[in-house]
Parts: sequence; structure tokens; C-alpha cells
Amino acid sequence: MTFLGIPHPLDKFSSDGQSVEDDGVRRCYAALILQALKDAITCPHLMLGREAHYFLFEDDELFPAYCRLAGIDGKKFRAHLWKWQRNNQYSQYRQVLPDLPS
Repeated sequence: MTFLGIPHPLDKFSSDGQSVEDDGVRRCYAALILQALKDAITCPHLMLGREAHYFLFEDDELFPAYCRLAGIDGKKFRAHLWKWQRNNQYSQYRQVLPDLPS
């Protein structure tokens, strides 16, 4: 399912081919993951941003669990984040998930 024909930005990391939008639990956990990404990018020097960065790049308990509940492949998504971080160092949120609607 898509919202107004626009796929969810995390759908390309789907672990089972289904959209994040197909289920309320998936939507909730996907929103939490995207909020952590936004926090890590927009306030990297604040505690909130550092905690979000830890969650996204280092946490081996909650991050995989949240990804599983969101229906995304956490290893694939984290590899994408590492590649992006090496190339961009938090220049803009839209560069991470360019399919995200404005």
C-alpha cells in the first residue's frame, strides 16, 4: 500500500516485500526509526542526537527489534546508513531517504 501513490521511504528495505504502510504496528515502528534518524541529523551535538546516533549505528538490541517490527531488514538499512554517513556526514535529512515527500 502507498499513501497517495507515494511509497514509504523505508519500503526499499522491506524484509518481506510488504509495505511499511500495510500494518499499524509497522507504521509505528517505522515512524520511531525515522524520528531517530531525524534527531541524529538535526541535533547531533545534543544528548537526543547522540542517543539517536547510538541507536541507529551501534545498538544491537533495540534497533534490530524495531526494524523487525517495522518489517524492514535492519542489516540492509544500517549498511545504507553507514554508507551515507561516510559520504555525507549529516548534510541533510533528504539525502538519506530521497524518496521522502516534502
